[in-house]
Amino acid sequence: MSFRTPKSHGMSGSSDDAIIESSEGVRFTVNRQLLCYASPVFKDMYEIAPSFSSVKQAVKLSESAAVLRMLLAYLDPKMSSPPTLPIETLWECIEASKKYHITALISRFRAILTSPTILHGDRPINLIILNPLPVAVLAHAFEFTEELRMTLRELARCHINVLMRNKQGCTLPSVLFQYILQLRRSRAIWLKAKAKSLLYLPAATPPQGKLLALRSGSNCPYCIRFRAEHLHEACIKIDDQPSWDTFRAEMIQRIVKCTCDAPTIPWEGTSETFNREWHKWENDTRALEVALPDWPLPKAEATSDGDA
Repeated sequence: MSFRTPKSHGMSGSSDDAIIESSEGVRFTVNRQLLCYASPVFKDMYEIAPSFSSVKQAVKLSESAAVLRMLLAYLDPKMSSPPTLPIETLWECIEASKKYHITALISRFRAILTSPTILHGDRPINLIILNPLPVAVLAHAFEFTEELRMTLRELARCHINVLMRNKQGCTLPSVLFQYILQLRRSRAIWLKAKAKSLLYLPAATPPQGKLLALRSGSNCPYCIRFRAEHLHEACIKIDDQPSWDTFRAEMIQRIVKCTCDAPTIPWEGTSETFNREWHKWENDTRALEVALPDWPLPKAEATSDGDA
């Protein structure tokens, strides 16, 4: 398949060539037969109006030159590395592909959302992780269910500022916005309930010879008090970012020793019961975070499609 973008003075004279024109008046010379093969809309148009087959007659389209350039680039199989698409242009390209029923392009553009082609540090990430909010709007608008569920998974555990600041200026449908808030709230409640259960687990055994240890037996009552303070501070962070990594980072940051010289959070080697429950909770939480949220919503839960 061959598509050519001519200069103003270099259009091909082949009988198979046709011209499409962008909304700004930029013209692209394309192979008419191959364009018709890719799009039934163009096929019908050229069959109904054969005059458009002439290189002197351009088909005027409502899409911008940037969008048409991307459409032609991604349709061309000879281009091994198509240009990178920003999320705004990707939206317009999917919209145009649907408009002209170019199903091959819809699948190809949809795959961009999950393709790990962007480097972040030393690991590849995709658009869903990098820009979850605009991708959620895009996936919801075009009914990309699986991609939307992946995006909801990210929005359920990201920082609240991603939603509130909305740097991309996204217009989020109210049904989607409400569901994200409910998802985050239920996740935070679950995490804090688990955190509360850690409060009642045995404290670490104070070092031998400590006066306090002799008075209180094998455990220091003040360790639990300090632990409660640490859990409280960590749970405050969970409200803003309901994720295991956030909670764990706060707990590790606040590791101190009690007056009895025992760690207030009994890590490895200090309390077998605590560490067993801690690791079990970590596994349960990570499994919850990996799971994809439900979508579409049951009709009883869905509301009107207003904008938030």
